[in-house]
Amino acid sequence: MFKAAIVSFLVASAALVSATHTTINGQDIDCAQDNCYRAVGRTYQGPQVYAQHMASCATAVSCQSTPAAATATTAVTVTQGVTTIYVEANTVQPTPVSAVLTCPTAGIPSDQASQCSYNFQSYTNACLCNGVSATTSVAATPTITATITTTVPAIVYATGAPVAIAL
Repeated sequence: MFKAAIVSFLVASAALVSATHTTINGQDIDCAQDNCYRAVGRTYQGPQVYAQHMASCATAVSCQSTPAAATATTAVTVTQGVTTIYVEANTVQPTPVSAVLTCPTAGIPSDQASQCSYNFQSYTNACLCNGVSATTSVAATPTITATITTTVPAIVYATGAPVAIAL
């Protein structure tokens, strides 16, 4: 009876220690208490090493989001002399730039790489399971500007019907 209780306790403890299924930032993660987890969260080397590991983890689970670029078209008329003619500018659409999400895909610190089997996913899971929060920073919206410059000389010979003439 006593042996059966000890065996049951050890089996239950092993199940709890080996893996914990959790959801972090909407992502299902198995938090295995394996060598990678222990290498990332080790504290026996002191608080400075632990802080360095957590900083490396924070970098590994941080993403940069760049919003889609805003576009602007500017029409400029340059007049030479005293005659001004407005030339209607053709609309130029700059090539759109889509939103981009950039996340690290490599970069395990060398003192933890072998314990994580050189697997970046295992490393980032161990980071998240050790309490590091994944973050996404958002960059400023880039602007693409197309400038159309029309130079009009002082003496103009017009062929065809102009859009507008101001004398």
